[in-house]
Amino acid sequence: MGRLLAAVEALKAEKKGPTARDDAAWRALFTLDQLKSFWWPSPEEREAWNRFWFSTPLPKRHSPEMPLPPWDFASMIDAILEGEYELVGIRNLDATECLLQFDPEAYPFGGTGSLQALIRAFGFEVLGVDDGTGYKAGDFRPPLWSAI
Repeated sequence: MGRLLAAVEALKAEKKGPTARDDAAWRALFTLDQLKSFWWPSPEEREAWNRFWFSTPLPKRHSPEMPLPPWDFASMIDAILEGEYELVGIRNLDATECLLQFDPEAYPFGGTGSLQALIRAFGFEVLGVDDGTGYKAGDFRPPLWSAI
């Protein structure tokens, strides 16, 4: 839990006022195993994804059924930093569960996908989400895209 807490606090501080962290500084908050949970596409994989994305009709592209690749590390960091919400922090609910709290500044505020990816990267399970429309139990992941 300590590493997740440190990452949340670093992201929280960066959202309040840029500290000019570079990619290496963000990566240092994660172990190599944690970094493996992200998508690190080769140029060929990125090209295959772009072909798939742009060949998908617009209504399907923006639907919940649209398969997506896993989050890549830089996109997750950027989405959290650019999300229109304040990171409040992590609150323990009991000995086995905690809550990652955020305060939306607008709606839509950017969604919770990047926050969920952050939680999963540290080996934790997402038990439910409240994106401002009410609590929904479960782990919400889009279908996974694969170039294969």
